[in-house]
Amino acid sequence: MKILIIDDEVSIREWMAYIIGQMAFDFEKILTAANGQEAVEIYESEKPEIIFVDMLMPVMSGLEYIQYVRQKNRQAEIIILTSHSDFELVRGALKYGVRDYILKPEIDRDKIRELIELACCRIETRTKLADENLEFSSLKKNAFIRDVVCAKKETVITRDLLEEYTISIEDRALFAIAFWPENGGERFDIALPGNRNIGRIVGLIYDREISLLLCNLYQKLSTLEQIADVYEFTAQIVQRNGFNVGVSRVYPGIGDVAAAIKEAVFHLSQRFYDDKSDPTYPPAEDKMTSLLGIFSEYQNKIKNYRPCDNLSAIFGGLLEELFALRSGDIVTMKENMASLLYMAASEWYSDSRDFQDAFIKARHRIRDARSFDTMCAAVNDYLIELELSANARKNGYSRSVSQAMDYIREHILSPLSLAEVAEHVYLSPDYLSRLFKKETGENFVAFVESEKMKKAARLLQETDMKVYEVAQAVGYKNVSYFSSLFKKKLGVNPFSFKNRV
Repeated sequence: MKILIIDDEVSIREWMAYIIGQMAFDFEKILTAANGQEAVEIYESEKPEIIFVDMLMPVMSGLEYIQYVRQKNRQAEIIILTSHSDFELVRGALKYGVRDYILKPEIDRDKIRELIELACCRIETRTKLADENLEFSSLKKNAFIRDVVCAKKETVITRDLLEEYTISIEDRALFAIAFWPENGGERFDIALPGNRNIGRIVGLIYDREISLLLCNLYQKLSTLEQIADVYEFTAQIVQRNGFNVGVSRVYPGIGDVAAAIKEAVFHLSQRFYDDKSDPTYPPAEDKMTSLLGIFSEYQNKIKNYRPCDNLSAIFGGLLEELFALRSGDIVTMKENMASLLYMAASEWYSDSRDFQDAFIKARHRIRDARSFDTMCAAVNDYLIELELSANARKNGYSRSVSQAMDYIREHILSPLSLAEVAEHVYLSPDYLSRLFKKETGENFVAFVESEKMKKAARLLQETDMKVYEVAQAVGYKNVSYFSSLFKKKLGVNPFSFKNRV
């Protein structure tokens, strides 16, 4: 295995090369490059598996180099080096499968060792899976979940049946692990720890969110030894990958594959409701009927909903019932929750672009939630958005225009631009300008001028500031121009206004 360090600062790349050379890694070569172009030449000849790359380099930027490498190799382990906590740079690299980064001021031996160990572990996992010909994306293999595990009719699982679905688990002690891929990433881009007592590992996709590992154990182990190995193995998966898992008990053979999968998925679902839930209690009865019954009940409530009702109280009751039920079908629960939110608001706010944008954001947050509390936060935040929209519409304005007006008033003593205000309300300047004119009857500049004159009047009325001082305070260096605007808006020049007060 080879490692490449790319950084235009010679002291950093040579120091990193030196300390990595002192660590207990069996690297064939430790390579260095001063810029992206030099690194391209090294990659073409050496094909390093692990790459540390600086984001800010001459000749070729770090992001450009990452794009180059990904065209050659989707699996290379890339770790970002950056002098700035600029998460825009990091975010730009995430779409190219970069998982780790380190700030240069925080570089030390332990951090470098930790990052290399994780990278090596992921490489070894992929190598092992390739050696055992495990095709995680196999449609035939994943059809096993639909046809056998989740089918209403119970099927006797035999070796021939598993071979039909290309599942190469052996007829000996086995257990299942269910997990949500980290940040919705690649299904099986995970670091699996080594364990001499855990043999064949098969990957399956349970549904849109949950992935599975079926694992064999050696039968020579005692029950206590099996339990210890399973929990040590799963604890290391959690530690190395940062996500929760649900784990089944150890079953004697392939006839229990479906039971092991269902149990692991159930235990994972309980982690959704309570991160500290007991992972060992047996699965409860199927709660699908109860889940759909609850949503049906609240669908009727929302059909009769009117804006004068307390929508937060209605959804608060729904969330309480869902938490008490603790259904194992998280996907169905999330989909129904998003549908109810849309139903609750669409009749009253569907003509608002704000509503549509807010709902799309809420739906993504609900689908991505990895805990019940996170899902509740997404629901409650969306209900607050609706309440803000409702209050704004009582005044005849959309939420965006209402927020823009509030922002202008709060920052009236600062230079204000249409672009700045549009960015604050997450709209394009052109769209906000047209929306502002449509709803208020005046353009953006006229509204700002009007608010500046109102602020100037208050300053003249409530302070001892002179007219020229007030003019400068609200952004006008030319007192004559300020005076003409003031008179146009208030019908009297500021000097007369000041003296009259």
